[in-house]
Amino acid sequence: MKAHTKLFFILLFFLCFQLIIFNCFYGENINFSYATKYQNNKENYLQEVSISFFDDGRIFKFDAQKTNENIIKTVEQQKAQKNVFYSIKKLESFGLTNKETICYLIPELQIFIEKLKKSTNIDEKFGKLLVCKNKCALEFQEGKEGYFIDENLLFLDIINSIKNGEKEIKINLNKKSYRTNEKLSEKFKEKSSFSTSFVTSSPERKNNIKVAMSKFDGIILDEGEVLSFNAVTGVRDESAGYKKAKIITNGTFTEGFGGGVCQVSTTLYNACLLAGLDVLEVHSHSLPVSYVEPSFDAMVNVGSSDLVIQNNTGGQIIITSSSENNICKFKIFGLKNKYKITRISEKTKIIPAEPEVIETNYKKYGDYDLLVGEEKRLSYAKDGFYSSGYLNFYDNKGNLIKTKKIRENRYNPTKGVIIKREK
Repeated sequence: MKAHTKLFFILLFFLCFQLIIFNCFYGENINFSYATKYQNNKENYLQEVSISFFDDGRIFKFDAQKTNENIIKTVEQQKAQKNVFYSIKKLESFGLTNKETICYLIPELQIFIEKLKKSTNIDEKFGKLLVCKNKCALEFQEGKEGYFIDENLLFLDIINSIKNGEKEIKINLNKKSYRTNEKLSEKFKEKSSFSTSFVTSSPERKNNIKVAMSKFDGIILDEGEVLSFNAVTGVRDESAGYKKAKIITNGTFTEGFGGGVCQVSTTLYNACLLAGLDVLEVHSHSLPVSYVEPSFDAMVNVGSSDLVIQNNTGGQIIITSSSENNICKFKIFGLKNKYKITRISEKTKIIPAEPEVIETNYKKYGDYDLLVGEEKRLSYAKDGFYSSGYLNFYDNKGNLIKTKKIRENRYNPTKGVIIKREK
């Protein structure tokens, strides 16, 4: 009995196993409506399929009968092709993607689609940004979007067509995924502009302003990057193209190399304020200057005083400059400003001027050729003062959001000086 029982269970096991195998590969008990029409000719279905791909008026046709017959198919692939409708469902149940399923059933199609991609894909063209030298302007050559076949959609369309029993499959390749090419003109909006005039300056001073300004034209600062005025201009001496012109030293106007460069740093400083940049270091002159309001000047001197700014805008900025028509001008480009910013200068206290003096030791003021008894005025007495600088911030509707005090400064009074030769 035990032997018979054991044999019975072995036979029963093999019978069940055979039924399972038959059901998995050849069973028709699963109801797939899309396969009903082709139940009797599954073996020939894939050999009769042709797929036409349409792209901008062009047609790329794949014909299963005319494809490369030298591709070696495994026994499993041949069996899958004979049972195409059921195989799709089975392959999907294994977690295969639409592409993997189709390429398993029709390996020739993968080669065809690779060629198709080369014929239809378009690479994106990146935009170019050019700085128009000495113009305070940028020129944009916008890029073009590229596109490529979205294979997920492509193979899904093929799968659905096969499930519907279509022999003439038509696929529209207008379904594409686009690579975005960021518009440079949106990335670099004008953030600020500020200018001062040097029309009345001496030829030497004009030269120095133009030399210094050319150093900044086209500088790009990344987010968080810091710019030092002195580091950009370097040592301002004759070898660097600078000439002697008036500078302020120890509270008086004297001659020195680089005279006029402080007008460049002052103009840049104000452009940076209006662009909303962080100013990490700035210094005032000891005397007021004529080209900008009090508390908005920026004195620089290599080794002691610098103008240092930081880009805190959330994106790159580009600094441009122009010295045309004797106008010192800076424009800063970057992401659109959150606020419109304006400046306010306010004198808070007057410091009376010192008494006028007559200097007979006139040679210490320069090489003046005076006759005995002749006088020459070098300067007029002027009051000094204290001042404060403020920034107003407005929203896009013109509403004042806040006022920020940024500086307090003292500008010294000047004494009137007359030189006279007594003997």
